[in-house]
Amino acid sequence: MKLVSILISTLIISSLFLSGSVTLDVDGDSINDTIYSYTDPGFTISGEFCDGMPPEFLSTIIWTGIGGEIYRVYELYYGSYIALSYYIYGTGSQLSYTVSRSIYIGPNMRVAKMGGREIDTETFASYPTDKTRKKIGVGEEVELTLNPGASSPSNVSWVVSGSGSLSAPTGNQVVFTAHERASDPTIYATYDGRQYSVSFDVVEPAGAYVINQPGEGIYHIQGKASAGFLAKYYFTPEDVSFYNVQFKEGGGTAVGFDFYSNYNGITHTPTSQWIDIKAGTSQRPNELDGTDEVTVKPQGPPYYGLGTWNWDIELLFRVGTGNSKQFGTINSGANCSTTGTTDRFKTGSFMSVELNSPTSIPGWFTP
Repeated sequence: MKLVSILISTLIISSLFLSGSVTLDVDGDSINDTIYSYTDPGFTISGEFCDGMPPEFLSTIIWTGIGGEIYRVYELYYGSYIALSYYIYGTGSQLSYTVSRSIYIGPNMRVAKMGGREIDTETFASYPTDKTRKKIGVGEEVELTLNPGASSPSNVSWVVSGSGSLSAPTGNQVVFTAHERASDPTIYATYDGRQYSVSFDVVEPAGAYVINQPGEGIYHIQGKASAGFLAKYYFTPEDVSFYNVQFKEGGGTAVGFDFYSNYNGITHTPTSQWIDIKAGTSQRPNELDGTDEVTVKPQGPPYYGLGTWNWDIELLFRVGTGNSKQFGTINSGANCSTTGTTDRFKTGSFMSVELNSPTSIPGWFTP
């Protein structure tokens, strides 16, 4: 049988269905295959199935084209619903009429586009919202699915070229976990003599900033240069997720002048414990599971005067209980004016309190 052309597109037109049956030689072995259809719940295929597949599966559909060429058109397998539109034009004893109908394939069947299988990817993280992205954070997990899946999942083998790990060496679906350091791995799936691949750009935390938490109040002692706010850490880049990453502040050495000259040379005490980074929001997907007290306490007498101090605090990360690595610094410090107005800042947030503002000691403040 010669088919002049075949066009398949993903259109959902539920009102038209192919009725009855059409006899075609689907897999080109000169044995007729029969395609049956019914309108509710959808479309099923029976008869001789390609590659010796049992009735509950349909493997590669092969159509004999002009000049005897073999065209691999679509692969169907159980999994979900999809609507197709089949346009079949041809002549001959087996197809002497034109069929032009929209067919709803289902239930529990899926279709792969011409060209065969591919690896679908879906990140576990809720944010960023693009769950098919190929740029991911260190330690991030991605579900890999060979689509369409093989009828014998154990015959699908997976390997990683580069860094990272897989949840299993075989199967239609596995989970890839990114390495603890920046890398560019490629994952290969092999099935039926063919190889399929997907690559990722794995990135480390690049920076951090803090945001003053609204409604938490400020710290200040009236008549003395002092200021403080409760903040929360967020991490960049923000187009990946670091939910499997932990964070802590490291060391740093202060530089102080004039009223704050006594700060000069003071070293920052590293955070005693590692703190998890958790899922935040779509705008800020990487949020520290904890808060940060950003304060400057009173000193003196004298209790105020022109001066400034700041230090660059080391930022450290690790994946799980792995080795730590510094990924930058965050600047933190304070300014005092000649009238005692105190500014307290840390990269991302700033506050200013006048000398004679009322005393305020919020519940979060640690003396």
